[in-house]
Amino acid sequence: VGHAKVNENLGIIGSEMYLKAYGHKLLGVHLHDVKGYTDHFAPGCGELNFDTIAKYLKPETIKIIEVHPKVEKPDLIKGIEFLRGKGIS
Repeated sequence: VGHAKVNENLGIIGSEMYLKAYGHKLLGVHLHDVKGYTDHFAPGCGELNFDTIAKYLKPETIKIIEVHPKVEKPDLIKGIEFLRGKGIS
């Protein structure tokens, strides 16, 4: 989902357009946050709207957190808690 936001920030296509087009076929996602054109931050540490994303995820959707190795463990734990607070688990 972070890559879609980077595309939006570049002016290519709105990130929710991907979800509207393919959300019904979605089997899994990898989740990370974005700041500008840089991605793979812990969820909740950037500008991604996870409320919008949560609308398209089903309980059976496979969800993988994909962050940069530089992300500190406390930030990753906060990111997991953040996702759970959005109903994404």
